[in-house]
Amino acid sequence: MKPFAMDITPSNQLMPHFEEIDGKKILYVDGLPFTVLTVEIPWWDLISGQPETLTVYDDLYRAAVTLGLNTLKVPIKWSLVEPEKGVYDFTYVDHVLEMARHSGLRLVLGWFGHYASGDGNIYRNLSGEVFAPMYVIEDNETYPKAVDAHGIMHHNSISYDYQPVVDVEI
Repeated sequence: MKPFAMDITPSNQLMPHFEEIDGKKILYVDGLPFTVLTVEIPWWDLISGQPETLTVYDDLYRAAVTLGLNTLKVPIKWSLVEPEKGVYDFTYVDHVLEMARHSGLRLVLGWFGHYASGDGNIYRNLSGEVFAPMYVIEDNETYPKAVDAHGIMHHNSISYDYQPVVDVEI
């Protein structure tokens, strides 16, 4: 057997999934093996409450195609999808889906929720660029802030293992 040579046949399952073939996991999309060639779109210019930012990365779809990519990893901020408790706005999600379809690209959606940044912050900064919705950020009783080993509460981090926080984000 040649190195990396595998007998890969189409799958009857059209939903994206993994199958194990010759001890290796293979990603299938639309019933065929799929190698993801992607880049991640940045998240910092998408700002809750500023709809004009929803199209800020539109040029990156065309650039991805030009580079020979087949997929984009797109940020989805919880604060954009649920700006108020129980009020959902999928304008941005619909927009990125349309942009991907128009460009012939696949999407990987990167969820930026209550534990969004690398250090667990709910803010990018304190000027309104938030990952979690303001109703979660402002309600310390229902959604308490994280407390470190020294008992210090952190204003910018929600307790990620507190069940009401997990429940509201699911």
